Amino acid sequence: MVIETGGRVVTEGGKVPARMGVIDHPGALNTLGDVFDGYDGAIGIRVRGSSSAGFPKVSYTVETRDADGGDTAVSLLGLPKDSDWVLYAPYSDKTLMRDVLALTLARAMGNYASRHRFCELVLDGDYRGVYVLLEMPERAPHRVDMAQVHAEDLSGDALTGGYLIDINHQEQDGDGWLSGYAVVDQRPYYACADPAAADLQPEQRAYLEGAVDAFEATLAGARYADVDSGYPHQLEVGSFVDYLLVSEVARNVDAYRLSAYMSKARDSAGGRWRMGPVWDVDLAFGNVDYDGHPTVPLQGDPAEGLQIGSRGVELLIPFWWRRLAADRAFVHTVGVRYQSLRRGVLASDSLVTWVRATQAQLQAPAARNFARWPVLGVYVWPNGYVGQTYNEEVDYLVQWLRHRLDWLDA
Repeated sequence: MVIETGGRVVTEGGKVPARMGVIDHPGALNTLGDVFDGYDGAIGIRVRGSSSAGFPKVSYTVETRDADGGDTAVSLLGLPKDSDWVLYAPYSDKTLMRDVLALTLARAMGNYASRHRFCELVLDGDYRGVYVLLEMPERAPHRVDMAQVHAEDLSGDALTGGYLIDINHQEQDGDGWLSGYAVVDQRPYYACADPAAADLQPEQRAYLEGAVDAFEATLAGARYADVDSGYPHQLEVGSFVDYLLVSEVARNVDAYRLSAYMSKARDSAGGRWRMGPVWDVDLAFGNVDYDGHPTVPLQGDPAEGLQIGSRGVELLIPFWWRRLAADRAFVHTVGVRYQSLRRGVLASDSLVTWVRATQAQLQAPAARNFARWPVLGVYVWPNGYVGQTYNEEVDYLVQWLRHRLDWLDA
């Protein structure tokens, strides 16, 4: 991926215009100077991320554009056509694959999660290392598949979906809203990701906030687990189960409370809330030296090591996850699903095979990446382990996965 900005500075603000060329010869070595056969055209680009935006190697949001500056859908590296993309920069994760592993697990469970392609980026003549091209979480037939909400959809079934919302840090621009239910003294912050919050009509925003309020009121109620009127009536339970399992297998410290997406389809398409897609799982799989969420009792058991049984320091997990985990039927469903997945998707040998195959694919690019970013053997926040070589980093991930799954079995 070769991007030229013409001297413009790429920041976290609005996208700046640039050009991008993609050299893509599947099965062959790609080298600078080859023809741009994967894409050669206009883009808009900006820096993305929160804590990761402070790393020297940064991630980018990319929008493919036509000659007039309008967004245009294209296929990049064989992925389905769209105009919104992410170039994710693994930096503190020295295996370069943790986020991709989580997304791969979510897809293998039968849920949508961003497809990916590993690539190498050159920005304004500067080699930037190994990146991952990702699909942006958004409503589309090949992404989060649900009906589109148009500006004129102000009543009836069209008003009821589809919406994609994000649970995250509170924004400064006020486009989202705070939950009516606090955990300790903090309220979850919701924002509409698609349609963009700024594009919502007043009727649509009111409907969406009301739908979230109703969902939360059900989980807060005394009869929250009632089969006919409780959460099974409002949620696609299987999606919440699978999100929990990916989060717990990864032991993602940001799970449930940051970059946590939920979607609601139109009432005519079921209208229930669906958890996901899984997103932003880099502080996971043993790549952290902290747990900012002191463990508290869950269902009478210590639940030490389970993220859902933890209480955050800076940003708390929404109360309704703990309400779900207090329902015996939900916990039973989690257990049955986990045991089934352990015979396939979550089988230790299968996961290790995937990791080793990805390690082999990345071996030569990783050497170039760490020549550009010499962080092997160096602590980078928040590393839970510091290996001296790329292979040591991957060996640690394999060992960590086996231990985590053995612990979850018990």
